[in-house]
Amino acid sequence: APAADALADAIADVEIAAPSFPVISNSTVEPFVDVRAELVANLLRPVRFRETLMALADRGVETFEEVGPGTVLTGLVKRTVQRAAA
Repeated sequence: APAADALADAIADVEIAAPSFPVISNSTVEPFVDVRAELVANLLRPVRFRETLMALADRGVETFEEVGPGTVLTGLVKRTVQRAAA
């Protein structure tokens, strides 16, 4: 909770434009409505990674990019999305 409060304070004055495409929350598996509130609330909720992948696939997303070191998430995406499509 202290981290969520600190994040809320840190982004309170940051200009955030409305996204030009839906941004799916990995905790609610729904598009962000209030970006600031979602970012803060996501620090306190569990990540629903599989459900998020399935929601993206249901929306027609076919390409996923992993940013950062390693390929663990890429493997999880392949197994999750391909298994569901089979």
